[in-house]
Amino acid sequence: MPSTRPLLLHGGTVITMDGTTGVLPAGDVLVRDGRIEAVGARLDAPAGARVIDTTGKIVLPGLVDSHRHTWETLLRGAGVEWTLTDYFGYLVSRFVPLFRPEDVYAANLLAATESLLDGTTTMADWADASRTPEHTDAAIQALQDAGIRSRFVYANIFASPHIFVPTRRTLGLYERYGSTDGRLSMQVAIDPTCQDGLPEEAAWRFAREHGIPVAAHAGLFGWANETYVKDLHRRGLLDATNTYVHVVSLDREAQQMIADTGGTAVMAGSNFHSGQGYPRITEFTAMGIPVALASDSGVRFRRDMFTMMQLMVSADHVWEHLRYEKPDLSGVVNPVNACRSVDALRCVTVHGARALGHGDSIGSLTPGKRADLLVVRPNDVASLPYRLDPVAHVVWQCGPDCVETVLVDGEVVKQDGRLTTGPGLEKARQLADASREYLIGRIGEEALAEAVREPATPPGAPLRHSFPVFPKPDDPQA
Repeated sequence: MPSTRPLLLHGGTVITMDGTTGVLPAGDVLVRDGRIEAVGARLDAPAGARVIDTTGKIVLPGLVDSHRHTWETLLRGAGVEWTLTDYFGYLVSRFVPLFRPEDVYAANLLAATESLLDGTTTMADWADASRTPEHTDAAIQALQDAGIRSRFVYANIFASPHIFVPTRRTLGLYERYGSTDGRLSMQVAIDPTCQDGLPEEAAWRFAREHGIPVAAHAGLFGWANETYVKDLHRRGLLDATNTYVHVVSLDREAQQMIADTGGTAVMAGSNFHSGQGYPRITEFTAMGIPVALASDSGVRFRRDMFTMMQLMVSADHVWEHLRYEKPDLSGVVNPVNACRSVDALRCVTVHGARALGHGDSIGSLTPGKRADLLVVRPNDVASLPYRLDPVAHVVWQCGPDCVETVLVDGEVVKQDGRLTTGPGLEKARQLADASREYLIGRIGEEALAEAVREPATPPGAPLRHSFPVFPKPDDPQA
């Protein structure tokens, strides 16, 4: 819970990500009752305030991971070689039905705990293992126990959206978690079914009727391509509360539809690892579409948001270079790297906050916003960029090992490299280890080894035009 005692972070380089304040070379941040009360130079410490000396360090907004299949964390490493066909052929078709509610809890607790340690103060949990009410409740409870600010994205990989979204269960969840006032808020996931007649339209209409924001996997090669966005546009279902995840296959017409209706794009490095194309920050932001970043698939890698910034800027630079390169390799050098460090940091702060419905409450160190922030120790070896460009230093020279202090809602949840809230990393690891051993036993050592080594689809086989739409579960959440 937010402390009632004022807190002053004094003397550090303050990267506010606020368009008015910018970067303060030696600034202070005053926190009171969970909110940022003031940002400036040489602020007076209120009576009884706790003071943290940040001299020689960097203070910045907490990082936002805008899309993560959090339950997959238990099987991290199994999918490092996977394409999207492997992902569906192994994880979705064979493994996820084995997850019990306690396994979902263990995965979410570990992922949320790691995220806080890594400097991620807000995480969107794409909870598509929510097969039963018990699975759903376990996912939510873990997020709450960890103390992270979270966006619970209610999804169900076992049923089509028009089955699980328009239900009393969804309404009940939204009545409890629809507000963004607390640490946990909610939206629903409505993915393309690739079926004639767009049956998932019923889910969209239900969400619109009840004011529930929507996230969607949209714009993936082989899975609706650009047609889903265009179909939704024709039906008047695009608006500023929509979040579109991945969007690597969208053409300019579909991009313009999102820009005109005020939606937000979420991009992840998993796309080019999965044979799914390049994320393009510059192309989308040039059209006025805010871009947030995501770690995405927990079964593949451990991805902190520092790594994601570096990866996504590099991908964007390659994509822009390809516009200059010719088939005979006689092209010219790209004269300017359009995507800059500040763009990357904006993706995991301001734009991430907006993507998750928190644009007015987090994402920048602005008086009145919730006090979600980090204190980062500059990389001792690469100290020159810290003095010349602290933003570039954070993006390219820092990582989770540099994160000293983390605040969520003004509560210090990490200090001196150690968590000060929640069950703790050791407990999270113990639960994860127990669930992991259970799942390995159910899957089988040989079957899991095959999944790690062998493609689910023979090389050269085409991607299916429509991924499987799962039948109504035995325990529908109606």
